[in-house]
Amino acid sequence: MVMEQVRSHKIYELPLHELRHLTPDIIWKDPPTISSEFSPIEVCRIVGDWYVAHSSDTRRHNAGQFFTPPIVARYMANVAGILDNHARILDPGAGVGILACAICEAALVYKVPFLSIVAYESDPVLYVLCSFTLNYARDLLHEQGIELSIELHRQDF
Repeated sequence: MVMEQVRSHKIYELPLHELRHLTPDIIWKDPPTISSEFSPIEVCRIVGDWYVAHSSDTRRHNAGQFFTPPIVARYMANVAGILDNHARILDPGAGVGILACAICEAALVYKVPFLSIVAYESDPVLYVLCSFTLNYARDLLHEQGIELSIELHRQDF
């Protein structure tokens, strides 16, 4: 008899109450369904697309917000090279956390037992969304035996 290991699927919900409190002028609706079957970068892409759909071009332009495409985030993580145990990664303009999540995916590949991420995001809404995506990544890495330490600062680097 062959037994398959089935990963339980967990649903993650965006903290809409926090977003509505931070920006009452934006109508946050139709939050994406985030399940544990997604990679951290996929979660960042979904969350980033949802944010772009709800925020104005003017708001993002005035804040200098640019969202790194998944292919670029993965490329940059590969350029960083092989991760060593206890690697400490700095993300000075985290946005929704896609670059940090690309490093998390690399940590899974290299089976690094411990990873530390220090990230900065000054926009209050993106700070909340980045916290969401990094905590998603932490859960996923924890399931694989990797400890992820996160320092997320709500200020400009």
